[in-house]
Amino acid sequence: MKFPLFSKVPPALFVNRFLAIRADRWQRMEAGLYLMAITGWSTAVELYGTLARAYNLPPKSASVRRVFDQYLTEYRLIESSRLNFFRTGMRILRLAPPGLDICQERGWEVKESEWDRLIRLHDGLNQPGHVALILAFAREARVRGYEVELLPDLTSKNTRSEPDIFVHRPGEAAGFYVEIENVYHKPKPNKWKNMMDLQSFIALAARTPISRRRLVEEVKALHFPVYAVDIKMMIGAKKGPLFSDCWNAYGEQIPSK
Repeated sequence: MKFPLFSKVPPALFVNRFLAIRADRWQRMEAGLYLMAITGWSTAVELYGTLARAYNLPPKSASVRRVFDQYLTEYRLIESSRLNFFRTGMRILRLAPPGLDICQERGWEVKESEWDRLIRLHDGLNQPGHVALILAFAREARVRGYEVELLPDLTSKNTRSEPDIFVHRPGEAAGFYVEIENVYHKPKPNKWKNMMDLQSFIALAARTPISRRRLVEEVKALHFPVYAVDIKMMIGAKKGPLFSDCWNAYGEQIPSK
């Protein structure tokens, strides 16, 4: 990802508020704001790593983490929250109104953050566990070279399916509509039938290997092709196929996708 040259001073409308900030620190702060604006990414770890690579620093660089965890936060240019996510938790970020104002003053195109989109369209404030899994899958899909769209607009497709994510390789229109399942409660045949009408196979991501296996068996019983993965495995593997557990409509295992 290419970054522009950032100014050593804040925009004129904000300069009085940030007079005490060193020039090099302000440039890093602008870089953080720019990254959040143009990508819409919300997971802190993904933002840390991307900004670190831009400055040829280690992914866990303390100086990069301070940009988000200290400088942008203390000046209230971003907002953060921590979601329950396995043992470590997940820190998520979004632009606060003053940070958004700076981005717009600089003329950067601001993409809606994934966190904001989940709040707006998916009752995100009341489903923190589901939000964490959706954001984790999105991040892991990007690691594997996919482009990601959260809560895709399917109004033109005449479908009852409401997948959580659409992923595809850059330059390719075809991809995978994916359901993210947090906890296995009971069979959902109508959900899988609607997804079959949408794309002729089921693509799902579960929280753990146990829930993945239960979901796969449920879909196989309907004689639908199914491509599945669990978030726990994806985080541990880092790279590799997007879906590790794949079956055709005859219940035969097929190569990973």
